[in-house]
Amino acid sequence: MALITCSECGKQFSDTVAQCPHCGHDPNAKPVICPECGHQYSSEIATCPKCGYKTPRTTKITIHGYKEPFAMNPPVKISIEGRQVGTVEKGGTTIVEIDHDCIINFSCSVRTTSHAVKVGQKEQIMLSFNRTTGALSATTTTEETYAQDSINKKEKDKKRIFWIIIIIILLLLLPLAC
Repeated sequence: MALITCSECGKQFSDTVAQCPHCGHDPNAKPVICPECGHQYSSEIATCPKCGYKTPRTTKITIHGYKEPFAMNPPVKISIEGRQVGTVEKGGTTIVEIDHDCIINFSCSVRTTSHAVKVGQKEQIMLSFNRTTGALSATTTTEETYAQDSINKKEKDKKRIFWIIIIIILLLLLPLAC
């Protein structure tokens, strides 16, 4: 482990972390050359420090569809600032690209929810329905968490089926015991 000096704030930090803990600068960020003045600066900066040119940036947001079982499996509409940008099906995945900080709205029949996202923050959103209230929700997740949730759900379903079978057997045997 070695200490490196941040090129943005001048403070030192460990070379084992991905970004400066003081200012958030990523030393591995690719440089950008300003098309207006030719100045070279970090891709993390949204505006050229020399001339003020706004660097266009986009971020891909991954949206995972709900997994809860329903009699009908309606698609969830995805919109940003009133403009529909896509849909996601049950168990499906959709990628939405944003170019500014915004709120992504999700709607399905009369259920709606929203989730704030920021440019530069790679984010994965998992949609789900509350089985009791039917409310739609959107939560931040990771690819690993999403995969583990799928495994956990299958295990829960197996246990639920096991106990349903046991209860049915007991109900069938109950009249014989009397």
